[in-house]
Amino acid sequence: MEIIQQTDTRLEIRHRPILEYFISLMMAGLGIYGVIQFNAHFGWTALWFLVFLGSLYAFFVWHKVIHCLADTKTQTLHIRKRNLVKTETRQKYFFSEVSSIEVREKRNKNGKYYLAFLMLKSGETIYLGRGNRKRSLEKSLHLLVKSIDCYYNFVPRPSFWDLF
Repeated sequence: MEIIQQTDTRLEIRHRPILEYFISLMMAGLGIYGVIQFNAHFGWTALWFLVFLGSLYAFFVWHKVIHCLADTKTQTLHIRKRNLVKTETRQKYFFSEVSSIEVREKRNKNGKYYLAFLMLKSGETIYLGRGNRKRSLEKSLHLLVKSIDCYYNFVPRPSFWDLF
């Protein structure tokens, strides 16, 4: 997440899924390589072609760029999600509808990563983005928390012993 514009009355934050785009392109390349190089049975060729199509779908449609604009004059939060084929969803919330902003710690084989969510008083959860560094993600989100005047929650990943 990066801060695009910051003034006294407006704060704009953007999340671009660069890692997801890279993975999708690598999978598409692997699909093309599998179709061309292996010259195998029709079933395997169809499987590699499906990998290629699925990764292109993920690249163009599934992964979304998220813009979050907080305007303190009108007390509104605008969230715009758009993919590479320019399909957009726009949501507008008043600051009074927001209960908190939450960062959840997750872990995979490559290490820790962090997911950011907007929690509404109605119980709805809205995905805002992800990051590999907690400090850079929190820097953007703390500015958003200050402008909205809501709570900030950090949810650490439960350890193995917390399950018992």
